[in-house]
Amino acid sequence: MKKRGVYCASVLLILFSVVCIIINLGGCADVNESPKPTDLPVDEPTAVPTAVPTGVPTAVPTAVPTAVPTIVPTAAPTAVPGGREGGEVWLVPEELTVKNSDKFTIEVHCHTGEQKLAAYGISIKYNTFNLDVDTDIGTNGVEAGPDGFVAAANAVEETGTLVMSGFDTGGKGPSEDLNLFITHWIAIESGTTVLEVTIVDLVDENTDPIANQIANDGSVTIQ
Repeated sequence: MKKRGVYCASVLLILFSVVCIIINLGGCADVNESPKPTDLPVDEPTAVPTAVPTGVPTAVPTAVPTAVPTIVPTAAPTAVPGGREGGEVWLVPEELTVKNSDKFTIEVHCHTGEQKLAAYGISIKYNTFNLDVDTDIGTNGVEAGPDGFVAAANAVEETGTLVMSGFDTGGKGPSEDLNLFITHWIAIESGTTVLEVTIVDLVDENTDPIANQIANDGSVTIQ
């Protein structure tokens, strides 16, 4: 029995030694082996989007309107009716349309310039086939105008010429539109006739000629 007890004690001692060895080995392993650090999650940087530059629009130049020049109206001369000149003689109306057998009048006007009109001699040639002078009115078909005067008038049938003359010692004017005398006519046949004006004389109170002396013809159309 004593031997068995010694034997059992020996076995226990061996087991105890083995356990201690194992424990020591484990402890050594724990001591010598460096603890592994716990891996910390690495924060991955959030991707920053690359800024795409906004396209800068190309500047469109504003159209500059072309300056329109202001038209300055030229002052129209008012001195002479119809642009007449001193010494000019014309008919009013210059053109006339009448019916056959009509009686009508035509005025004779004069621009005296800067002078007075004291005496004149003027004739009007016409076609006796179309017109006749109404000699029953005035002085053989001629009357003084509101601004003028008449001394004598004669209708020459053979040549178709109405001749007028006048004299005023004080003179009339100066005037840019002197209504000198009025002629009276009768339409006798259809057609058109020219009234051809001729200036014989235009003088002032000093018997000086009035400048230029331009005669303007007229016409009458008979329907």
